[in-house]
Amino acid sequence: MIPLPRRGLAALGLLLTLSACGGGSGEIDHFVNDTTEASLCVLYNCTESDTVVVGDISPKYVVTQSSGGQVHVAARLGKTANLLTVVRPTKGDTLTASLGGQQSELRNIDKYRMDYAVDFAYGSAQPSVVVNFVRAGEAHASSVTMPAPFRILSPTGPINLGRQSGFLWVRMDLAGDAPLSLQTALSCVRADGSSFKGDTAVPSSYDANASGGPAWRVSTLDLDLALNNVGLGLGGSTPNKSPVQSCELDFNWLLSKPGKTAATLSKYSSIRAERSAGHHISYDARL
Repeated sequence: MIPLPRRGLAALGLLLTLSACGGGSGEIDHFVNDTTEASLCVLYNCTESDTVVVGDISPKYVVTQSSGGQVHVAARLGKTANLLTVVRPTKGDTLTASLGGQQSELRNIDKYRMDYAVDFAYGSAQPSVVVNFVRAGEAHASSVTMPAPFRILSPTGPINLGRQSGFLWVRMDLAGDAPLSLQTALSCVRADGSSFKGDTAVPSSYDANASGGPAWRVSTLDLDLALNNVGLGLGGSTPNKSPVQSCELDFNWLLSKPGKTAATLSKYSSIRAERSAGHHISYDARL
């Protein structure tokens, strides 16, 4: 648990006092929000953008596109290589995005001025997107082009996978050197009847010489280990060591393509475009 700063503890104390004395819900909501923001800023070292020179601003931009064509641009600002520092736009610093003649400002989506996003309706399969950090009227432009859509060729339909299967073979209309990674959302039942949910990365590799043609393979032993590690990690100091018995899994194959960031921003900036394809798997460790 992240320790609360003194002002967060004070807010909690005042919240309890308000509750005991019949304080209104509006007052309580106000102090809950203040405490939440204070706690987040302890973790993320919130920094106002007007205190950071442009060369130290390190945005993380992610561009995705839905099957219907909608393009989503998401952004969060950081400072140099500091992973736990969030820079919050202030005093005229803005974020804008453009594609295909459209331009729009990114809007805050989390009420803490940490995460920003905008959506565009666009029909092209491979749009090129420019995202700007704007200060004093000067746009520091980063750009990326969406990779082409891809699809899973096999297996299709419901997939039942046992631990003793050895490998799951997946064929896609992608080149073998595609920067592909695998994530799964999971809902699992342990051997003792308890259950848990979560998500995790799953190791995968490309085999150009696979029987039946080139394919990506997932070892069921690696998968089983990954699932059990999620279950163990949820237990804190007293993990439940009962092994996974079965899981419902939503595999998400993610294709990520880097773009070009503004030379005037920190060298730790990044912009990437992502596409994904997925399928559902019923996993049984007893088979």
